[in-house]
Amino acid sequence: MNESQSTVNKIAEIINTLERSDFQSLEDTDNIIKPSLPSFDLIEKFMNMSLCILLPEAYSRYNDKTTVRASAENLYEIFKDILIPLFPNENIDKLIEIIILQYPLLREKLKEDVNAIYLSDPAATSHIEIIISYPGFLATVYYRVAHLFYTEKIPYLPRMISRLAHSKTGIDIHPGAEIGRAFAIDHGTGIVIGETARIGDRVRMYQGVTVGAKDVRGNNALGNADNKKRHPTIGNDCILCAGAIILGGDTVVGNGCIIAAGVMVNKSVPDGKTVTRL
Repeated sequence: MNESQSTVNKIAEIINTLERSDFQSLEDTDNIIKPSLPSFDLIEKFMNMSLCILLPEAYSRYNDKTTVRASAENLYEIFKDILIPLFPNENIDKLIEIIILQYPLLREKLKEDVNAIYLSDPAATSHIEIIISYPGFLATVYYRVAHLFYTEKIPYLPRMISRLAHSKTGIDIHPGAEIGRAFAIDHGTGIVIGETARIGDRVRMYQGVTVGAKDVRGNNALGNADNKKRHPTIGNDCILCAGAIILGGDTVVGNGCIIAAGVMVNKSVPDGKTVTRL
């Protein structure tokens, strides 16, 4: 046996060992691991189709009924391929209908998000430019789709969509966060929004903002996985400037507040206040 063949055999042995291992051995009550999950390639195809449907002005236009029908059939097949591994014994058609019927409202929200960015960013030349080139808006699209699946209690898929958004934009929004209408992210790199965050309408957010938890150990480490509110509430019409850090489930930033760049906030702020230091 030559040296290269011996190395290949060692690699194969390691692969076999890893395939036989089980994360569940770390925690007997953890039943999260499942053998069959949709691939990231499939989810990316689904998101690309969703962009075409939700934002046809920039991504595609359906000029006749034949094209619309073909797109519907394609999306249906992708939906099935994603959902059947997750719900092998469920009525997939019914679930698909529940989700797709929410797309018109989702589009209305995205139109408001685009307009909010356009009105707040003097560098924006058009709505189309924002749709095709602003990472903050792309992250918002992915979040809103992921949040739709999250609210329907579909496992794995919301976080997988969020991971794709993070890899494309550097923006990490948990699909469980509740974000209001006309949400505007400018630049956006490094933004983190936690699972139980609540963000009001017409909020503007810049790069490096964290809407996070005070206790970094997390619920599972504390033996308290009850999804208690760990992340802040941000009121309507707030501006969170670059690098602002807002922490804690009991922290409420009131309506119309401005949190200046680089400021850390870990206690509530009354309406209309500009915070330039803690």
